[in-house]
Amino acid sequence: KKFKVEFNSLFNLSKCLNIWLLMPTAVFLGYELTFIWFEYHRSFVSCLTNINYIGWTSIVYGGMASIFSLISSKIIKHVGMQTIMVMMFMGALINSMFMISWTPDKDASYVIFLMAVAFAFTNSLATAQARAVFGIFFPANTAAYSAANIFETMGLVLGSVLSIYFCADVKIYGYIIISVVGVFSYVWLEVRNKSQFVEDEKKNGLTKVVSEMKIYETKF
Repeated sequence: KKFKVEFNSLFNLSKCLNIWLLMPTAVFLGYELTFIWFEYHRSFVSCLTNINYIGWTSIVYGGMASIFSLISSKIIKHVGMQTIMVMMFMGALINSMFMISWTPDKDASYVIFLMAVAFAFTNSLATAQARAVFGIFFPANTAAYSAANIFETMGLVLGSVLSIYFCADVKIYGYIIISVVGVFSYVWLEVRNKSQFVEDEKKNGLTKVVSEMKIYETKF
């Protein structure tokens, strides 16, 4: 019975445009995780240096991700969720464009550590803030969190399949496409909800004026 209730909640949620506009954000989170742990380590770290560097880049990634998470939790109060989300997608785009254009050079091994820092920046924001977005737009709706996990899993599966059958360039282009779709869908979501909010405010204001007029007529 509980499963049926959850399924019905998910089905009803699928009729809402907002959940589909948030879908690329969750897919981005899952896809980026597979890209970091599979493609980045295999195509950049191992090929450019040696397998021992995987541990060092992972340490840099983990440490910087913790720092960026703490910083983002502080600055979000001042710049807002919208700015943080756009920064996340733009950071991913800049990093992926660099990867597609950079020619690996063993004398420039420091670059792989800069990539680790860039991934730490985008993934820390995605892990902390992207999931919070679902709670903001769907408060008290547990089905939204289930949908977020489903979409994230889709990103994980997509990244894993591409990692098995395609070369690095294809996976980087996939990363670019998901980032572009993600930023546009999120901006659309914000604009759409802001317009809806303004429209609701106008309706509420008109209703209030009409109510006050009725009270005035009743008195006189």
